[in-house]
Amino acid sequence: MYLFYLSISAVLAGLRWGDNSSPMSDTTALSSMASKCDHVQHLRIPMPYALIVRFVRICRNYGICRNNAKHPSC
Repeated sequence: MYLFYLSISAVLAGLRWGDNSSPMSDTTALSSMASKCDHVQHLRIPMPYALIVRFVRICRNYGICRNNAKHPSC
């Protein structure tokens, strides 16, 4: 059951990543239009932060999966 919750968490994290990093996302387009900023420049500003957070999430989820593979009863 724990892997089920971990899978759901990974899917939701991927959805959030896609919404923040996609140039075709409605929230990205609307926020760049509302701030009167160039769309490409608006995507470049948060990208380093989003990549760092994504890398940390991948490492954390990999560590959780690896530790639970040793104890499948959890």
